[in-house]
Amino acid sequence: MSFWKKIVAFFSRYEPVLFVVATLFMLNEVFANGWLVTEDSSAHIYNSIITRELFLHPTPFLKSVFILNPSPVPNSLSHVLLGALSYFFSIEISDKIIHVINVCGMCFAFRFLVRQINPGQPYYSWLIFPFVYSGLFYLGFYNFYMGIILSLTTMAAWLYAEKRSFGIRRVFLLVFLCTLLFFTHLIPFLLFVFVAGMRILFRLFHKNYRTFFVNTGILFSALIPAMILFFIYYTHRTENTGTTVWASAWISVKKLATLHHLSVISMYQQPVAITISCVLFFSLLLSLIFFFRNKSNYAMAEKERFLFWGICWIVVLALIFISPDDFGGSGAMTIRLIELSWFFFLLFLASGKLPEKIIRTLAFFSFASAMIMMHYRQPQIAGLAQDAKKVMKLAGEIPSNCTGAYIPVTENWLRLHIGELAFAEKKSLMLSNYETVHDFFPLLWSKNFIYNYKIGGLSSSDIPCARCYWPEQPGKPDKEIDYLIVCNDKSDTSDCFRQMNDSLKVHYVLREEVPPFRLYESKLFRQNFSY
Repeated sequence: MSFWKKIVAFFSRYEPVLFVVATLFMLNEVFANGWLVTEDSSAHIYNSIITRELFLHPTPFLKSVFILNPSPVPNSLSHVLLGALSYFFSIEISDKIIHVINVCGMCFAFRFLVRQINPGQPYYSWLIFPFVYSGLFYLGFYNFYMGIILSLTTMAAWLYAEKRSFGIRRVFLLVFLCTLLFFTHLIPFLLFVFVAGMRILFRLFHKNYRTFFVNTGILFSALIPAMILFFIYYTHRTENTGTTVWASAWISVKKLATLHHLSVISMYQQPVAITISCVLFFSLLLSLIFFFRNKSNYAMAEKERFLFWGICWIVVLALIFISPDDFGGSGAMTIRLIELSWFFFLLFLASGKLPEKIIRTLAFFSFASAMIMMHYRQPQIAGLAQDAKKVMKLAGEIPSNCTGAYIPVTENWLRLHIGELAFAEKKSLMLSNYETVHDFFPLLWSKNFIYNYKIGGLSSSDIPCARCYWPEQPGKPDKEIDYLIVCNDKSDTSDCFRQMNDSLKVHYVLREEVPPFRLYESKLFRQNFSY
């Protein structure tokens, strides 16, 4: 046996173990630099801790600003997990555990589904590796990301049960997964409903009426708790949904074709992402050629499988262009659908029958590409880890039971919420809290503030550049926010920034500076607080 054949035989024999090892290599990004900072993660950490404290220890101090959302909100699973984890571990370790869950969950959920679609070709599951650390991951969309994982898992569980039988235990498992999926995000939830519904319709086309009605009943039963929860949530919505906005179709096409969401951290990732896109599209072209050349040799189930996942991909692809980017108070829908369309593209590819040599080559290429992009991301990730350490140093200067706000004057979108880690550590009343504006998060503003909070006499509407979101309270006594963390890494000469800066000079003192972060303390708080 030649050396190459021995290598192939080794990989074929130990492929499941090698997949686990490859997944562990993917975790290097989580542990390499201490903190792994994403855009919204700091906000989620803060709100998960305050949500937990309001649930377990609802002090008047916390209730003066925040209340728990009385409705069952879809955007809450990661908050529950983070709140529970941070009760036992530090916020850094808790955040790492969430990252490990997301990375490993994405790899194994995708593999589970691929094994149900095409059991004979596990190498297709290696295609997921370049997509693990995507733009959505670094945007910190924890709930949506977990929603993708649970959606893939629930689809796989449905296919698994479909091949065998829907016993009572499997039905209860589907009920549990669907209910859990509801608490992540509605888009992944609806995608599972779409896939399961399409599977049922395919039974109808085969005139298998008994299976059609039985599976319809099972799907409906699995969705009953989630539908009840959705009805309660939707009927209690109070947010003004505002205008509906559509993304540019041409820009969406460019982002889709170039795999833009894989190269948002470093420009050096762009050539790799474009190469991945070209290789995968070429692989699909080959798969289509093999299918139409050899379809007479394919079993009916193989033809149906290829057709089914092709239709699913086309439908999700179409949603990018017919769905609004911003509606119902929720934005960034287009980039979510672009990423999901690539997941369905991979599933469509996995449903085909490429020669095994090509599939193994694709698997190796996917893992190698993921490693290369991870290498290019390292400098920026390491810098953000240092930023997190600086913020935690500032946290040591902030006393408990105070109010605070984080003001990002920054060109780096990954720094937009990082200062909120300090207030999460101290469980302070942070008034620059974007989540509490939206009624699809577990934490909301209280309607009855004790004070009308100000920054040097300025309300949140006076300084929109500060990105602060607390509601004004006309008729209530004015009160200065005690502590401000300002991230200033750019030259901003706008009237808004000048007004805010002038106010800081008069009403606040600089307590600590670790560039690009500055910690300001209210002069009134300094006079009344004894260190």
